[in-house]
Amino acid sequence: MKQYDINPLRKGWKSKRVKAIDVDFIVHTYRDALNVNVARFFRGIDQVYIHECLNTGYRFYYPFHILGDASFYEDLQKFDWYYMPWKWEHQKVKECIEALKKDNLKILEIGCARGDFLSRMQSEGHSTTGLELNRTAAQEAQRKGVRVLPESIEEHAQQHIHTYDVVCSFQVMEHIANIGEVIDASLSVLKPGGRLFISVPNNDSFLSLDMNVLNMPPHHMGLWNARSLQALASFWSLKIENMYFEPLQPYHQAYYKKTMDFHLYGTYAKSLYQKYGILGKIFYRLFRRKFMNEIERQYPTLKNFTVIAEYSKV
Repeated sequence: MKQYDINPLRKGWKSKRVKAIDVDFIVHTYRDALNVNVARFFRGIDQVYIHECLNTGYRFYYPFHILGDASFYEDLQKFDWYYMPWKWEHQKVKECIEALKKDNLKILEIGCARGDFLSRMQSEGHSTTGLELNRTAAQEAQRKGVRVLPESIEEHAQQHIHTYDVVCSFQVMEHIANIGEVIDASLSVLKPGGRLFISVPNNDSFLSLDMNVLNMPPHHMGLWNARSLQALASFWSLKIENMYFEPLQPYHQAYYKKTMDFHLYGTYAKSLYQKYGILGKIFYRLFRRKFMNEIERQYPTLKNFTVIAEYSKV
């Protein structure tokens, strides 16, 4: 296994290359799925690589300069589904904060989007600050009365060491190339004993079976799972308090079934058709019907789209 001196978590850590993706595939997929032109992010390169950190199992895209800009995110926020006002992870972190049974906590959200989570926490008596680089989203948050700063967490940390009781991010850390610096900064603004919540797509879920366009650059730069989130506690001043897995939401059910259907077809159908002809087709249809019925039965127990890591700072 060839090792590379490429790792955004810490300088000097090694990684291995696990996959190469043609840039043409990425560009065409964005165009076909979302009518968004991302070719400008990949000038001069033919392939994008997925590397895996040998210390944590965290997977990341390389090269690092291909992440999206403000204009790219303004294109995406035109879709109604992009900034959902209240999601499962918002409710779960709200419940975790309530379980601390402390009043007037100082809460920082990294990438607060339109400010819906912080607005709710303000209404419960907490002091909130949001960081948001998307100007349009930040303006909407400010209209809700949320204090929003157009700063990165690294910039914010320079003047706010040990300031916050809670630092949280929802579907943000997978977008970041320089992830190690962002984790360092997130911890530096947190008080000792404070809570850090990281909510990211769960790449051990059905996402791993689908080349989802939004799980690739320039949208996503990292691929998290429970293992890599847990491993952070071994290398940073963190203690894992809990891991939470999102149940399958009603609005994800059709996507889940479609993904599993394609996976089933690609895994079994072709070989059955070639080997047994018409009998193979009949067998596959019967098997598929039973398989899809079983999928629906398992909905309540599935660990799906999102995973949240709750840490305390030690």
